[in-house]
Amino acid sequence: MPNITTEHYSQLYEGLNTHFTTQGYELSLYLTQDQQELELQFIQRIAAKRDYAVITVSCLENADRYYQTLKSDNDRVILGYRRPSGAGQYLSPDLEQAGQDLADMLMTKNYHHIGLFTNWQKNTHSQALKQGLLKRFKQRRYQVDLVHAESNSQDNTYNLAFNFFSEDKNKVKLDAIITSDIERAHYIRNASYLGSTEPCPPIYTLADNRFINEDNIYQYHMNYGMLSKQIVDLIATQ
Repeated sequence: MPNITTEHYSQLYEGLNTHFTTQGYELSLYLTQDQQELELQFIQRIAAKRDYAVITVSCLENADRYYQTLKSDNDRVILGYRRPSGAGQYLSPDLEQAGQDLADMLMTKNYHHIGLFTNWQKNTHSQALKQGLLKRFKQRRYQVDLVHAESNSQDNTYNLAFNFFSEDKNKVKLDAIITSDIERAHYIRNASYLGSTEPCPPIYTLADNRFINEDNIYQYHMNYGMLSKQIVDLIATQ
C-alpha cells in the first residue's frame, strides 16, 4: 500500500487484517510511499516468501512485474483502487457513481465554479471520480468551470491546497470544492484560514461511514470496508 494514513487505505488494511489474523493467517504489510523502486524491492521479498496471494494498491505503470516475478496465476494478485496496465484481478469502490451523485448535489445548489482536489489523476479511482462528475454535468447540459488539483505526497498535498486560494485577481471565486478524502478536506479548510480573507467555500468530501460533524464540510459516505470483504471473498473462491 502507499500508506495507511489515508482513510480508504487504512480501512482496507484494517478490514483485511481483522479477517486474516482471526482466521490464523499471517498478513505482511509493505508501505511503498508511492515509490516505484521501493515497490519493486517489496515484490522481490514477496517472491522469496512465496505468499499464497498478494493484495496491492500499486504505483507501478504496469502490473506485469508482479506476474513475472511471482510466477503465479494472475488470480493470486489482486489490485485495488489503482489499475495499472496489464492488471488482471481488479477491485475498487464505485467512484464514478460517487462523482455523479456529488454532481447532482452541486447542481441543486446552482454551483458552477467547482474545485476538485484528488490524488494523481493517473490513479484509477481519481480518474473515476472526475469522470463521474463530468459525465453527469454533460448529461444535464450543465455548464461548469472545474479546477482540478492533483497531488502525490503528503507534503505536496498540504502545499497544493493553498493554490485554491491564491491572490490572483483574475481567478474566479469557487462556489464549492470537492475532495477525494477527509484529509484533503482538512487541508483545504486550513489553507483557506491561513491563505485567504474570504470565507472557505463549502467542501464536499468522500468519507467512510463514520459521521463527523464539522462546519462547512459535507460528507459523501463510502463503504470502504466492503472492498476488503470483496477481496476476502475472492481469495476464498480460489
